[in-house]
Parts: sequence; C-alpha cells; structure tokens
Amino acid sequence: MLLTFQYLQQTQPTLYTLLFGFICSVTWLCPVSTGCSLNKIKFTSHKASPTGAACSTTTGEAAACSTLCSASSLCKLVYVTTCDAKGQCTCAFCNQLTEVDFSQADAEFFLNTQLIGVNTRQVHLAGGLVIGQPLLIMITLEDTMVSLNFMMANGHVAFMTEIRFNERSVVSNSFLGYWGAEDRNTPHFNFQFGQRRWVFCVVRSDRYELYIDRVLFKQFPHRVPPNQVVEVTIGREKSLIETFRR
Repeated sequence: MLLTFQYLQQTQPTLYTLLFGFICSVTWLCPVSTGCSLNKIKFTSHKASPTGAACSTTTGEAAACSTLCSASSLCKLVYVTTCDAKGQCTCAFCNQLTEVDFSQADAEFFLNTQLIGVNTRQVHLAGGLVIGQPLLIMITLEDTMVSLNFMMANGHVAFMTEIRFNERSVVSNSFLGYWGAEDRNTPHFNFQFGQRRWVFCVVRSDRYELYIDRVLFKQFPHRVPPNQVVEVTIGREKSLIETFRR
C-alpha cells in the first residue's frame, strides 16, 4: 500500500493529493472508535466535464478539495480546475451536479456518493429525488424487456425507461393514472442478454438526463416534481440493480 501511494505521488500528484485528502477527511469525520463504516461515503471518479451549482472555489493543495467536500453534508461534486508546477491548484466543490459532458474524456471529476442498494430489484429514496443529486446505477439485462422505474408513493410512475429487445428500442414514458406520450429516441441498440450496463442519471430542474454507458439516451421533462419519486425499481423477472449510488 505504501509503495502504491509513493508511486501515485510521483506519477500522478493530483490524484494522490485527492486520495490522501479524502482518507484524512474520512478518518477525521468517522473515527474508528465510533464504529462508522468507511464505505458509506465514497468519491467516484468520472472521465467527463461537469457543470455544478452552488459552487465554491479554493486555492491550495488538491487535498483541500476532498477535505472540504467531505466536511459538508451537501457537497456532491468536486474537481480540480487548474494546477501549477508547485502543486497549487484551484479546486471547485459544488452542492449540485447540473450537467455532464462525457465527450470530454480528458477531464475528470469526483462525486461524493452513498451506496444505498446492492443486488436488488428496488431501492428506497429517503426524501425523494433531489435536483442536482445524480444517480449512478449498474443494472443487468436478463429479460427481453428491462424497465427502470422511478416510482411515486401512490404507485404511479414518474419516469420509466425500458430497454426492449423485441423492438430494438429504448422507450421512456410516465404513468400518472394513464400512460403519457412515449419518447422512443434510441441513439443505438448495442445491448445483449446477460450484459451489465452503467446508467447515469442527472436530475435537472426541468428534466431528467439519462445516460447509458456515457451516451445520452433520454432528456425527459418532469411530469411530477422529482421529490415525489420515493423508489427506483427494475422491472421484469431476472434483471437486477447490481449497485445504486447517489
């Protein structure tokens, strides 16, 4: 472990200082004596260019980014904007992720997320969905039709996206007592049975933006307020939500 961190320090100083700062901040926030689980909060790395809201910036070692983000219960997004030759960086930490550009693969940002579901068919969302708080979901495709459903307390579906192998299409809709107009936009259909697929959902103020393996599949306008979504389920018989973070 020590050699690994020394290697990172020499070859990737920005990543090293981010990780070092995160470990220090978790140790400070979550001492072993309290029995706090160290995997409840984790920074996930993403190769893309983010846009945030409610942001602040600071200048110093990159470790300050993760420390300040970990110390705030609201901070979701952290990234380094620039660093000089001495390792002094300008860091941004934000309470909301409002947009992401996966075409910018040379950029990198980190999300402060919690793992709230593993190998399940449903995940409860305490307090509902929150604007600016993205969802990171790994799903399996084990059925001819696999639907990811954003459910309301009354059983209605605020937002549904269904991968349909029989039609080779990806369809979105909502059910609010009746089915609305379908969104059948399907950028590609490179799906196969048994695959695992990564879903990234940005909850914007006016719409959902749903990416599958870094490709934007859906921009779906809110038909009900996001905070009324209390559960996410996966439809059909065999498919699973392998991991769910937010």
